[in-house]
This record gives sequence, C-alpha cells and structure tokens, in this order.
Amino acid sequence: MSYLGKLYGKTVIDNSDSDELANDYKVELEYYQIKKETGSKPYGIKIVKTNVGNSVMNIEEKVIEDICDNIEDTSKLLNIFVSGKVTPIIADDVLDDLKKTQVI
Repeated sequence: MSYLGKLYGKTVIDNSDSDELANDYKVELEYYQIKKETGSKPYGIKIVKTNVGNSVMNIEEKVIEDICDNIEDTSKLLNIFVSGKVTPIIADDVLDDLKKTQVI
C-alpha cells in the first residue's frame, strides 16, 4: 500500500531507562505520521526501531494503518507513543489498550 509519511518525533532508550542495557547499547525510535490517499480512516503510524550496540545495527519497523480519520487524533496517539517510548513489538497491544479506554 502506498502512503505519505512525515516524521513526527524521535526518542532513545538507553541504560538510563533500563539497568539491563549495556552502557554502549541504545535503541533509537522514530515515529511517523502516515496517510493513505483513500479510505475512511486514512491516518496511521509507522515506528522505526534501530538497535545500536557492539558494532551491530538492527532495524525493525512497524506500520499500523487505518487507525484514525483525522490528523488531530493521530497526533494525540503519536504523543502517547513518543512519551511512552513504544516499540514496534508492543505497538499493537498499546493501541488496543488505548482503544479500550477510549483515548482514541
């Protein structure tokens, strides 16, 4: 599926967030606001996670389409994701919880 994407925000997870991470290891997270050309809920999000440590780089990506019908709700959702440092692997669970509590 083709969509337009715009970088919304970035954050980092490092050893200040978790004692389990080595000093030279960090996780960079980028959050994008995406929009499809058609559909009743054209807005969505994309999360790009980059692990950097021990001279190895690993990139993981998650695209969730058809979430919101307006840009304001998408921005609200992205604010929650950025502040909570939501990773691609838990994005669906967080989104489900937000829907249950009617945040979005």
